[in-house]
Formats: sequence, C-alpha cells, structure tokens
Amino acid sequence: MNGEGLEFLLQDFAGPVFLGIVGLVAMRNLFRREITEFFTFGTIAVLVAVFIYYPTVLVNIAGAVADAFTET
Repeated sequence: MNGEGLEFLLQDFAGPVFLGIVGLVAMRNLFRREITEFFTFGTIAVLVAVFIYYPTVLVNIAGAVADAFTET
C-alpha cells in the first residue's frame, strides 16, 4: 500500500468513524455543560480532521515554515 492508498483508506473508513465519535463526545460535553472541555475537544478534533481529510495542507504548511527558516 502506498501513501495514496493509505490516504483514501483513512478518508473512507476512519473519517466517518472519527466524525461519529467526535459528535457523540461533543454532545456529551454540551449536555453536561462542560463548555471548556467542549471547546478544547472541538479544537483538537478540527486539527485531527484536517490531518485526516486534508493531509496536503500540513505538507504545504511544513514546507512554508521550512522555507521561511532556511531563507537568508
């Protein structure tokens, strides 16, 4: 399995499972009125979702940061 195959596997299988778990935990936090935990969990969930659904974004950001530090 190459990188593209792994990317599609994560998007097709793990993505919906991830979103279901995120939804359940977010609803639990809202119903228990744990607002701080809700926003913390939401922030982490968004970061993980970007990693699952748009891995090229992370590659582009890492490349831009590397270019900014290596330019003289």
